[in-house]
Amino acid sequence: MLIKKTIMIHQNRRHKLTNYEILMIWDPSLDEKGVQDKIANVKQWIENLGGAMTQSEDKGIDRLAYEIKKAMQGRFVYVLFTLDPLKIDSFRHELRLDEQVWRYNIKKLAPAKA
Repeated sequence: MLIKKTIMIHQNRRHKLTNYEILMIWDPSLDEKGVQDKIANVKQWIENLGGAMTQSEDKGIDRLAYEIKKAMQGRFVYVLFTLDPLKIDSFRHELRLDEQVWRYNIKKLAPAKA
């Protein structure tokens, strides 16, 4: 009974959107159109979860510190977005399913001071 009550309270709470940044390493064989399509996919995933992408930047291809999938280079992409903290795991799941996303690091940003 306690678990059911806790779940109901948790579902009824409205969570504030939290600011996040993510740095992703993608397959370097993606062409410019492929990169733009992939950024659009990431934006769509975030929006489907009730968030918003505020900035994205293709940092280009750079050397990796170690080999990933038999490659020593990767395409680095940086994205700023807002999302409900309860939905960040669903976003991570989408990233893990995409074979062209080799690595990623999501960081929660501190709220802006007024």
